[in-house]
Amino acid sequence: MREIKNPPDDNNKDDNNKDLLPNSITASNITRNANAQKVQTVSIKAKAKGGTLKYKSNNAKIKVDSAGRVTVPKNYVGKATITITASGGGYATATKKITVTVKQLANKITASDITKTYSKKAQSFSIKAKRKGKGKLTYRSNNKNITVSSAGKVKIKAKYIGKAVITIKAEASGIYKAASKKITIKVKSAKISSYRLVSNGKKATLSWKQKRAVTGYEIQYSTGKSFKKAATKIKMVKRNATTKISIGKLKAKTRYYFRLRTYKTVSGKKYYSDWSVIKWGRTR
Repeated sequence: MREIKNPPDDNNKDDNNKDLLPNSITASNITRNANAQKVQTVSIKAKAKGGTLKYKSNNAKIKVDSAGRVTVPKNYVGKATITITASGGGYATATKKITVTVKQLANKITASDITKTYSKKAQSFSIKAKRKGKGKLTYRSNNKNITVSSAGKVKIKAKYIGKAVITIKAEASGIYKAASKKITIKVKSAKISSYRLVSNGKKATLSWKQKRAVTGYEIQYSTGKSFKKAATKIKMVKRNATTKISIGKLKAKTRYYFRLRTYKTVSGKKYYSDWSVIKWGRTR
């Protein structure tokens, strides 16, 4: 008699799976900053309860080898999803996905504050700003008397005294983020190049040529050449037409040092020139 075999049991596969041990994978997302100089390598350090680990990246730029070592090329920014699979050895198949993120680097704009002196003629010069990467630089001035072109060339109107804040921006580009920096361009009052000092008794007299573009003058006098605050007094001249001043009630038989500068008041703020040369006189 022919032996009759039972039909295959569709549940055998499930019964086999029931014999497998439960499995799971432990691994964390990875974040790195981009690197302009070298290729970066980092290990995923995944762990599974059992079975052999396999790795697969969905990004051809961010590669992963059979040992879970991730390679990121230099000058690269982006993301990759790494699929990790553990199977075999009596354990059920487990899958986990992690994300490798390569972030842009902070950018830096290099530019310095600039100080100019009053001139009867318009003044032009370049800011010469620099940044990391190749992001486009843009410039903006907050003062119509001090303008700046798209190439960073500054123009100061003739006979202007005051200041402007220039905002410089660099667009995000490649591995570098966008950046912003503010610099100040200041135009100071014209310096007094020469003056006369005469000491007579306990009095000293200073005289100089008028500076028509200024608001007034400041005179400092002191018993110390360093003009330290404790030994220094200040005399303000509030009219630019005044070109001579006498300072009395000085100590007898004492050496006094003098210097002066101009100032221009713009919108309530004083803009000073550099100090003149220091002169001295002795009282009697």
